[in-house]
Amino acid sequence: MKCREAKSNMALYLGHDLPDKSQWEEVRRHVSTCVACRVHYKRLKDSMSTLEKSQAEATYEVRSSIWPELSNRLDDQKSRPKLSNKTWLPMASVMVAALLFVAVMLQPAHNSHAPLNTSSKGFFSWDWSPAPAQHPQTEQDEAKEHDEDSKKLESVDL
Repeated sequence: MKCREAKSNMALYLGHDLPDKSQWEEVRRHVSTCVACRVHYKRLKDSMSTLEKSQAEATYEVRSSIWPELSNRLDDQKSRPKLSNKTWLPMASVMVAALLFVAVMLQPAHNSHAPLNTSSKGFFSWDWSPAPAQHPQTEQDEAKEHDEDSKKLESVDL
């Protein structure tokens, strides 16, 4: 038996919680050969006797075991409905999507061709007047532009 296991079993034995008496026999054999565990056992025994002497009258009802009451409380907590990810995550997702939709819909239309107006309304106020109309290209202009693009692509080394 190792010292760690023996020390654990000593504490269980002194607290009257060691289930198997044969384990105590193993601890006794170990303690008879190990000085460090013998000193540990004496300290534990002294501590337990001091605690037993110092126990005053109980100010609460002493029961044989608190486990039945504790078990009932745990069962009650398990049976209570609780807000889980299955409940709030879909709701939160829908709310976020709705808020984003409303925020996007309330944004004014953005005209990328509108010049920046630095009038008295504010430094970053936009001039929302329509952009100047662009003249449609003729077929010759389109062909010329296409030729220029082709030349640029040919000049690029791959």
